[in-house]
Amino acid sequence: MFWSVLSKYSALSLKRATGIHKPVFLELVQIITEYKFKHRKDPKKGRKSVLSIEDQLMMVLMYLRE
Repeated sequence: MFWSVLSKYSALSLKRATGIHKPVFLELVQIITEYKFKHRKDPKKGRKSVLSIEDQLMMVLMYLRE
């Protein structure tokens, strides 16, 4: 499931899928985004990610939930 799909549903469905509440999820996305921009060496090098940060975090949380 992708963030674009789950963001349209209620907060309960996000809690059911990932195990955390929506405000905590959004705070984690903000922390990860700040960290990635602060610690990257050269933004022009390397391949661009196919998944957004929200989708990557959702995938990790759903994996850890199982």
